[in-house]
Amino acid sequence: MWVEAAGNRALAEVLGGLKLKLRRVELAYEARGERSLGEHTSMIEALRARQWDRAAALLRRNWRGSLERLTAQRDTGAEF
Repeated sequence: MWVEAAGNRALAEVLGGLKLKLRRVELAYEARGERSLGEHTSMIEALRARQWDRAAALLRRNWRGSLERLTAQRDTGAEF
């Protein structure tokens, strides 16, 4: 709002594009937020219980899921 009021059209356009991209990222991760929280909670619980093998397996599964999501975004040309 203050950028438009200042009359800086170029900066307003750049910020508008960034806001749109940020919203896309928010929507992409908002949909899986609860699942992600559960995954991280499970990892922390395993670490607290000194269940190292379980914690490592949960971490690998989490990383594998992240890699698959990022690869799919890249392959589909999803823009963020």
